Amino acid sequence: MMERTQKQTKNLTEGSPARLILEFAVPMFLGLLFQQFYSMVDTMIVGKFLGMKPLAGVGATGSLNFMVIGFCIGVCNGFAIPVAQKLGAKDYSALRRFVANATWLCLAFSVVMTVIVSILCGDILRFMKTPEDIFSYTYWYMLIIFLGIPCTFLYNILAALIRSLGDSKTPVIFLALASVLNIGLDLVFIIVFRMGVKGAALATVLAQGISGLCCLWYIGKRFPILRGTKEEWKPLPKYMIRLCAVGIPMGMQYSITAIGTLVIQAAVYGFGSYIFERSNITRCVDLEGAVRNSAAVVLPIPLSKDNRHLYCPLGTEDQQNKLFEDLFTLINPSQLVIGGGIGESFISAADHHGIKLFDCLKRDEVAILNAVPTAEGALEIAFHELPVTLY
Repeated sequence: MMERTQKQTKNLTEGSPARLILEFAVPMFLGLLFQQFYSMVDTMIVGKFLGMKPLAGVGATGSLNFMVIGFCIGVCNGFAIPVAQKLGAKDYSALRRFVANATWLCLAFSVVMTVIVSILCGDILRFMKTPEDIFSYTYWYMLIIFLGIPCTFLYNILAALIRSLGDSKTPVIFLALASVLNIGLDLVFIIVFRMGVKGAALATVLAQGISGLCCLWYIGKRFPILRGTKEEWKPLPKYMIRLCAVGIPMGMQYSITAIGTLVIQAAVYGFGSYIFERSNITRCVDLEGAVRNSAAVVLPIPLSKDNRHLYCPLGTEDQQNKLFEDLFTLINPSQLVIGGGIGESFISAADHHGIKLFDCLKRDEVAILNAVPTAEGALEIAFHELPVTLY
């Protein structure tokens, strides 16, 4: 029995400490990155396909999401500590009792947390002063994430138990596969089924649940040591108290950093959604998208080299062949348009479309300060290139 147990688990008390620590810690670090990857992917895909308001709505969930989900992660990691201790002590009966009681506690925590935060979701967002124009996006995204808390507990407690038995690589593999699945489900729910931010949240929950089921399958196949008797699976207050004494402080440790961010976020929301939306940068693939979604348009300096085409030497061939008249048909007269070295032909075209141009190089403070480094640069070139000494 002892030999079989040793084959099922990995003893971290034997061998090079540095190598063992690195082999165990690096996969855990990657696992935390993949946990963050879920919300990052949701934000990227929502911003790409749904636009500014949904993007701002999903972006507003970051701190609140981490406060709740981080607590789940910390609690589960804490529950695994007594399991690892009993493995090191080779007390396998107590190990199974800790696993059983950790399971009962996770079931209780997941049900209680899901009910409470789901009911209070709207009140929490109002307390955070979430702007009204993005409130619905934020609410539905967070509500679905909160309803998926059992899936979060499922993966994290099973992953923590696997790590407590010496295997930190397998949970990361399952989480990486779930991250890829999350991307696919995001695209299907958002593009095909047009579910909006609800689809992004649902994809995250389903991917997390599938990674949890993969861990459950792996534990059943790889660790028969965890198969306890009916007696060992009975809830025992002594074990639960010990688990909570370790798990709850670790959960609070994860959440406490998010609380400070929530306070700052609530203060920022006092400025309105405009400020918050602009903190999320949207990548535009064409000139029309860039101009129409902007409050201000900053033109190249100089605007053109031939008085016909936009001057953009680092742009694509299509962008370099863009006529400035095409640009003016996209600009709204209410937009602020800034440029430099604007020729008369540009000014005439702008007047025709009712657009007021602001030439920054006509301001002395810009022209003079811009001329100083230009003159210094010319002198430096002269010093290096001329064969004579300059006085």
